[in-house]
Amino acid sequence: MKHIVLTRLLPVALTAVSLPLVAGNFSSASAASLSFSVSPFTGDPAKINFTLDDQAAGAGNIQFKVDVDRTVNLADLRGIFFNISDDSLLKNLTITGANVSQFLFDAGKVNELGNGNNLNGEGRKGEKQFFDAGVEIGTQGIGAGDDIQSTVFTLSHKLGHKLDLSLFTNQSFGVRVQSVGTNREGSSKLVGTAPITPTPAPAPAPAPAPAPVPAPAPAPAPVPTQDSTPAPAPAPAPAPVPAPAPAPAPVPTQDSTPAPAPTPAPAPVPAPTPAPAPVPAPYIPPVVLVSPPPAPPAKVPEPGVTTAIVLSAIGAAKLLKRRSVESMPSHQEG
Repeated sequence: MKHIVLTRLLPVALTAVSLPLVAGNFSSASAASLSFSVSPFTGDPAKINFTLDDQAAGAGNIQFKVDVDRTVNLADLRGIFFNISDDSLLKNLTITGANVSQFLFDAGKVNELGNGNNLNGEGRKGEKQFFDAGVEIGTQGIGAGDDIQSTVFTLSHKLGHKLDLSLFTNQSFGVRVQSVGTNREGSSKLVGTAPITPTPAPAPAPAPAPAPVPAPAPAPAPVPTQDSTPAPAPAPAPAPVPAPAPAPAPVPTQDSTPAPAPTPAPAPVPAPTPAPAPVPAPYIPPVVLVSPPPAPPAKVPEPGVTTAIVLSAIGAAKLLKRRSVESMPSHQEG
């Protein structure tokens, strides 16, 4: 829902009306963001930058990043207000963030968050700005150290409805800041409109191609000086000395005899074995020999009668044989 009716914002409103309403055709399938700024409709100079992202807090959630532009002025964020194109979602929306003190959802009726944290115009007759949602940031005043110049919070649906950036294109946003300026004594109220077309996420830059390695430059030729003389040519290497031809084998002659085989070297004479140390003769006591007494002479038995007869017969036979030999005639005579 949009509620911008201030006369001083007429140029902004006319621009928004003149743009085609294509928010319904926006798809959240591709990561994108809405980036825009709001400026004061009353109060001191200031500028607040918004960035809405449908991927940073997880698919189906919207991350709000709100920053004070310090190049324009210092300021303490106190209230953030916005509209959403589908009011039926408001009753189940919730907001989480480190600096969030409270939040309200009421279609076209949110203008006040307490303690002067509102978007009323100047004076009693100043026109009021109404929104679908309001978020209180921090606490009032900066004396206790609550000086918030940048904040992040997440908008999500309790029942898991997938939110996308198309719900916020061409919708109104407002900001209440206090402690504005270098003296931190000013105040300002700002409004603006989100663009119709989200800013697509930048494509990753391609990796640069490696630079070609230049070929090494050839070494410059030496520049001769006036008094330089050319270097003498190197002496040629000496020719290699041919190896001597092998001696011819001796031709054997007919009467040549083969050379005697060399006498083999005599076998080495083994060193004489050292004589064993003499063993002392054992001591033998002297033996006294005692000759035995002489034996009596043996008695020769006398031959018996039979033996005498036999011996006589043998002697007679030898005598007869000798005589018969001597009586035989000799054949060598005549």
